[in-house]
Amino acid sequence: MSLTLQNIFSSFEIGKAWSFTLLFSIVFYFIISVFWRDSRSFFLLSIFFTVILIISYSWASHPASLSQWSGLINHFIHFTSVCVWVGILFLVGWFSKDTSNWLSFLRWYTPLSIICLSFTMISGFFIMTMIIDFSEYTSSWLVNYGQSLLIKHIFIIPIFLFAFTNSFLVKRRLKSEKAFNPIPWVRAEGILLLCIFTATSVLSQQEPPHDIETTVKSMGISPFLALLNSSITIDTVSVQLQFTLTTMLLFSLALVFLFTTFLAFKKRVSAYISVLLGLLSALSIYLALMSGVH
Repeated sequence: MSLTLQNIFSSFEIGKAWSFTLLFSIVFYFIISVFWRDSRSFFLLSIFFTVILIISYSWASHPASLSQWSGLINHFIHFTSVCVWVGILFLVGWFSKDTSNWLSFLRWYTPLSIICLSFTMISGFFIMTMIIDFSEYTSSWLVNYGQSLLIKHIFIIPIFLFAFTNSFLVKRRLKSEKAFNPIPWVRAEGILLLCIFTATSVLSQQEPPHDIETTVKSMGISPFLALLNSSITIDTVSVQLQFTLTTMLLFSLALVFLFTTFLAFKKRVSAYISVLLGLLSALSIYLALMSGVH
């Protein structure tokens, strides 16, 4: 047992990264709990430790194992951008005491979130192409990894709508309506982001389909796809998307839900009703794609 652990921590990159992460986490926790002072120096020290931990996490990532430096750098950019964009969103959405400075907050957060989102999408695309050949993206839906990746991508669509609402439409309403409370809408966006994180967590536990045919034969067809599309069997190794009548109707339904989500803000409907509409739009897009693969 001890020899096995020694080999894991000394021979495997993920073991080395885990040891590195554990060491820095303990030191970081010790500094915060024992020596912390509310000063600029400790603030910068916290940023330093956070960046180190992100590097360590990226070092243990699957892209880094496939292409060491380019994989590590892309994963670092991807994860750092998400941490900055979503971390600030969560902190402001769940811990703000009032909204008196919200317009000032949006002046710097809106361009920052656009930059972070851009870096997230660009680096995410490069990470995806390291794992899956882009031409086989639809075929990857045959297995659980591709299904989780697809669900993650689908949720980006309603999140775009909420991000636009919380950045530009909220700013316009606050200028004309001082009593408006934007916090529920920020929290609503956060709930949809948690759906992406859930899909990502499932994704990280699946075998990446570097070879679709081999993965299908060893792991089988995704149960979700098999349930929703009876034309897909264990012998299927490649699928294409076709726009059938059912597919078009479901896509149209998704557009209705997305438009209603936007309309809910204009009509001052509860933000949490908009979350439900966003979830229904994502579900409609997913069902449209699953019904269209052959």
